Amino acid sequence: PPTSDGLAGGTGQLATGATGLADGVDQLATGLGEGAEQVPDYDATERRQLAEVAAAPVRTTGDDPSTLERALAFLAAFAVGVGGLVTFLVLRPVPAGAVSSRSGPLRLALRAAAPAAVVVGLQTVLVTLVLATALDLGAGRTVAVAGAVLLAGLALAATNQALVAWLGGAGRLVSLTLLALSVPGALAGTAPEVVRTLVSATPMAPATEAVQAAVLSEPVGGAPVALVVWALAGLAASVLAAARERSAPPARVLALAAAR
Repeated sequence: PPTSDGLAGGTGQLATGATGLADGVDQLATGLGEGAEQVPDYDATERRQLAEVAAAPVRTTGDDPSTLERALAFLAAFAVGVGGLVTFLVLRPVPAGAVSSRSGPLRLALRAAAPAAVVVGLQTVLVTLVLATALDLGAGRTVAVAGAVLLAGLALAATNQALVAWLGGAGRLVSLTLLALSVPGALAGTAPEVVRTLVSATPMAPATEAVQAAVLSEPVGGAPVALVVWALAGLAASVLAAARERSAPPARVLALAAAR
């Protein structure tokens, strides 16, 4: 059992500890008081200025176009580009039997382009409905978007037709490569300069610009003219390819006749 001397010693240690705790609490209170005195006292104007400075890094101006709208506009142009590529993965850029056909090169090229034009028309309706619903476009902007998507799709389809007509499978590979490069070139601000320069020299650049201008109600600039030039150039190249097919050497004409 504890002795009276041990109990007295423990009580003394407890008293000493309590005294040390009281001294520590007193020092903490003194330090907090001194710290509170050093906190600056800002008036209402100063507090408002500090809040504006703190919010500045994440603020965007009302004049900046919506990132979502730009992304959706690019995807619309990309979709019709893919449609033109897929069409000439399935169909021939120059009709079979062009060698023995009585139709002229222009009619042959237009006959091959007709299915692609139908695909572009259907895509235009679908893509425009999606954009109009997602972005709540008014009637005027919806019509402008439809026109831009249709023109972009026709230009891209004509370019794909010409590439495949002249280069065959290599032309399809070129189209696929340019479409793939257009993604980082349009959506990633850190894309290499060589990629942006290469994409800017393809019909994907004016196609994207035209659709974005229609979606954002911005000045369209020369994008529609560039698309018309690309479409006519693609058609002209396809006409030349059809003319080349019709002027086959005699040996090929005999081979085709024998195959019949």
